[in-house]
Amino acid sequence: MSSRLLAWYSRTNCIRIFTVGIWGFQTLADFTAPYIDFVMWENFSYDIVGEDEWSLKMIQQLVQTREKFGKQVMTIGFNDEQKSHALAEKYHFKFFYSPAGSYYNTWQ
Repeated sequence: MSSRLLAWYSRTNCIRIFTVGIWGFQTLADFTAPYIDFVMWENFSYDIVGEDEWSLKMIQQLVQTREKFGKQVMTIGFNDEQKSHALAEKYHFKFFYSPAGSYYNTWQ
């Protein structure tokens, strides 16, 4: 198989497996960012992260990591959908709302 044909086949017929970073934001910034596709922040709920000093610092760190490595930040909130979504949007993070909390064993 020619290299051109192999490259075409790889792009069109192979399943893409994504590597996700969860928590460990300092490790992400220092070591793993080049090796993941995106980072996920669970319980990105405004009442948890909106005014918390550590969380706001981590948000800024994730913004810098995104800018340096081009990695998307995905968030999932469990409370206060509108405020949580607005906070994620403010920093150009992707947001998903799960009113069931961190119970991912059913489709919503």
